[in-house]
Amino acid sequence: MTYQTQALRDLEGPLARDHFRNNKTNQIDHLGSVQKSSSVCVKKIVFINPKGGVGKSTLALLTSIALASRSQREVAMLDLDSQATSSRSLKRFENDRLRIYGSSEFMHETGIINSWDIASFIPDSKNDTTQFLVVDTPASVAVGDYPFLSSCDFIFVPTSCSDADVFATQDFLKQLFNNGISAHSMRPSRKPFFVMLPNQVISKKDVSEMRIAFQSFPVLFGKPLTFSMKMRKAFRPDSDDKSLIKVLKHTSNYFDWMNALITESLPLPSKVNSFYQL
Repeated sequence: MTYQTQALRDLEGPLARDHFRNNKTNQIDHLGSVQKSSSVCVKKIVFINPKGGVGKSTLALLTSIALASRSQREVAMLDLDSQATSSRSLKRFENDRLRIYGSSEFMHETGIINSWDIASFIPDSKNDTTQFLVVDTPASVAVGDYPFLSSCDFIFVPTSCSDADVFATQDFLKQLFNNGISAHSMRPSRKPFFVMLPNQVISKKDVSEMRIAFQSFPVLFGKPLTFSMKMRKAFRPDSDDKSLIKVLKHTSNYFDWMNALITESLPLPSKVNSFYQL
């Protein structure tokens, strides 16, 4: 057994390792077969915020690992950032339950992301056998860039409590609700849950200030994730993945909560018309 798999097994349960299909065509064929199968209902989760440095990639990475290990079901991780931060970090952990796809899989020849290609892999099936699609988006994104947002189940918007991050996130939410997501109609029967993720929190005062800053938006206000220097080194390729193990231990309760939220084991409101504290 390789050390990467052992590191996750010690904390999260076994991630059975298989031969990986690295051929680009095979990857797309596999993802398409997973998404379009009539026997699966894919939970669609996107991490998005045009403000860089708020923790999108780290949270998307750790959420993918948490879902793959806790749910015993397959997770596809789409990294839409051309810098490939997430896909490079997770690639060494890929196996038959955690598959990683980079932005190059969905790009036009011009280098622009083909959002409709992505949307074609996000059907609205209704069955009990659930799998997961986690999408990590780059900074400086506009709502109109991703017409598939309205077909997602959860739209996670991480932010720290710094003034710059809060102001940028408020502007993004205004765009999202006023001119963006409401204009799409790919799945009108059920709107996504918008979840604010307070990140890099130091004190209860931080949480209180963020709650006030976003109380005018119809969003779910999620569990705060406290600041830790360990997070900065989460995916360092060190011996036996010591850095990742420390992060997984430190955030175990948080990702238990995240897993319960995404699988809807936690009670959720049928509609969110105003600010809602989870």
